[in-house]
Amino acid sequence: MLFAIILFLPFGTCLFWMLIHSLMTFRTSGFSTFMVLFAIGALFSLADASYVCPGIPAETLTLCTLLSMLTAPSVIPALWGYMHRLRNPSGEFRPHHNLWVIVPVVIFTAGVVLILLSEPGRIAGVLKNGSYLSFADLFSIGQDSGGYFALLAFVVVRAMVLIELVYAAVKTAVACKRDGYSLRHLGAFLRGDKIRVPELQVFTMLIPVLILIAKMAVPKSYEAMHPWIPASEAIVLTLFLSFFAFAAMFGMKNSVTIAQMLNGFRYNFGLSDKGAVVERMIADLVDDAEEEALLRIQAKIGKNLHIDQFRSAEVTEETPTVASNIFNAVANSWDDDSLLSRFQSLMMNEQLFLNPRLTLSDVAEKLSTNKTYISKLVNNTYNLGFPELINTLRIDFAEQYILKNRNAKQEEIARECGFLSASSFNITFKKVTGMTPKVWISSVDKHSR
Repeated sequence: MLFAIILFLPFGTCLFWMLIHSLMTFRTSGFSTFMVLFAIGALFSLADASYVCPGIPAETLTLCTLLSMLTAPSVIPALWGYMHRLRNPSGEFRPHHNLWVIVPVVIFTAGVVLILLSEPGRIAGVLKNGSYLSFADLFSIGQDSGGYFALLAFVVVRAMVLIELVYAAVKTAVACKRDGYSLRHLGAFLRGDKIRVPELQVFTMLIPVLILIAKMAVPKSYEAMHPWIPASEAIVLTLFLSFFAFAAMFGMKNSVTIAQMLNGFRYNFGLSDKGAVVERMIADLVDDAEEEALLRIQAKIGKNLHIDQFRSAEVTEETPTVASNIFNAVANSWDDDSLLSRFQSLMMNEQLFLNPRLTLSDVAEKLSTNKTYISKLVNNTYNLGFPELINTLRIDFAEQYILKNRNAKQEEIARECGFLSASSFNITFKKVTGMTPKVWISSVDKHSR
């Protein structure tokens, strides 16, 4: 009984997190892709666990095999679709992004046809007798519907999953190099620093993918003879699926810390630490909020609570940031749906400029246009070249980051602000502001006295 419960833990975990996300993240752009991914994962884990569950009837094993034909080739594409949505929250899925569904549907349909053409009980007998222990056994079953079904289930499906894994590995490696993902960032995250949410999800999905590879490589009859193997896989998979799903709740944030994740449930505090926890949550919300929202909140606080300090000279006379000056200068010249408006949204709301490997082609792809048009749009609107605009936004962000994190090292500041190295950050900072970061912070402190 306990062994059966352990085997079906991943299935229950997928259902549990689908329920949690249905209640707490249904407004996010990544909700639908997450639900598709975990629905496929739930069905695959159900079928996979049924293979090695003691006492399973032969007919049920046939149905589980059929379900595995549909879900096994779908796991990797669904995972890739989720990661694509995470990296491009405002992007649209194009028709070719969904072509992957053809393969599992064709395999599943072929399996159904072979079942209908086979003699009653033939396929169930083949599967139950464990004749698929080796490729030689598979080819010796016979040239009938039962033999073809076994070949389809245990050769074709595994071959397709292998091809998908190789393709996904190459695409992931390219994406990691382009976006500057590094295991050092994961180590810094575990020590309390920020990490980009897509980067965290990439590292979190590695273990479940490795387990998927193991499940494709190890015959089910061998797992049945060594029950500790599927039990161990189920426990590890449950843990990493849970962390993956928990991190997915923060998918709309650019970056996250362990402290922010622990405070993700907004009422997780007691009487003794309520003040400190609420203060941290407000600080996190301020970092995520847009300027207009902050102004409305400030006005509401001043009106309802009559707190004069919220209208102090420091607030009302604060010098606008470079970024706000750049965009506000043309704010009245475009409509909400214009290309210029969507370009500003990418930069200011999604902070796309924090991607250290951002290119003009990346922006053009997100806006469904060409890079030449974007280049002309930036030049004509802001009187800046695209690289100059991006570096200006990064330095403006760096100034705010330095003021909030006085003890941060230059390597950390450079990484958080979209630079690949501290040296390039220093050069760009001096070019934009006319002074080094140390001189700049000294001048700010001197001016505030």
